[in-house]
Amino acid sequence: CQHRGCSKCKSSEIRSFRAIYVLNPVPNMDETFSLSLKEVKQDLVLGIKECNKRGLVQSAKWLSELNHGLSDVAVKTGVGKSFENLFAGVGAEEYDDYVLAKSYFDVREYDRCAHFTRNCASPVPKFLHMYASYMSKEKKRLDNMSDNSIVNGNSHVKDFSDLLTTLRTEHGQRKLDGYCLYLYGVILKKLDLNQMAVQIFVEAINAEPTMWGSWLELAPLVTDKAMLQNLKLPNHWMKQIFIGYTYI
Repeated sequence: CQHRGCSKCKSSEIRSFRAIYVLNPVPNMDETFSLSLKEVKQDLVLGIKECNKRGLVQSAKWLSELNHGLSDVAVKTGVGKSFENLFAGVGAEEYDDYVLAKSYFDVREYDRCAHFTRNCASPVPKFLHMYASYMSKEKKRLDNMSDNSIVNGNSHVKDFSDLLTTLRTEHGQRKLDGYCLYLYGVILKKLDLNQMAVQIFVEAINAEPTMWGSWLELAPLVTDKAMLQNLKLPNHWMKQIFIGYTYI
């Protein structure tokens, strides 16, 4: 597993690690770095909550697995702070709509989810609306495909045109957070607009470095060492895992 280098650590003090995951070291990237396991654990706990609130189940699962590897690292998760994080990003006046919409999302009723979050402006339900709209389009497209169908770029453009327009507009207005940037990148990548997708994923990573989905989507778009070295990625512990993942 990607976190085995720290899963058996007996202390949460500052540790030094070697970036041993990189099979073909990139100049200036195969280096010793330091991190606090407590800070990593805190990032993971918060990341799991934020991904779960947005229905990003695969990223939540991956972060949970990484978190489990640090089960011997103690962090304070007071009831008050946990409660506060649970509601963070959801406007008080939108909470009832969000809870209902999330219940629909969890049972894959994406159109209903999108409907009940259509007027939401706070970060979590706003993302859920866009993500449910995307998932609805994907589900319908896949359901309508015959076994011999060939998915082409034109069908994708038609499917995602409204959502793409919204994301492009809000990106130009700097209204997208790291999660919405991730979704924007996913759609661009699906349309084979890879150069722009790389730019958006890098923005998403800088905005939300613990959102593993953005790193994961970026990895196959990195074509060589020079490109990897030139990416303006944050100096975050997740970067070391990304480097290893990219080269495996």
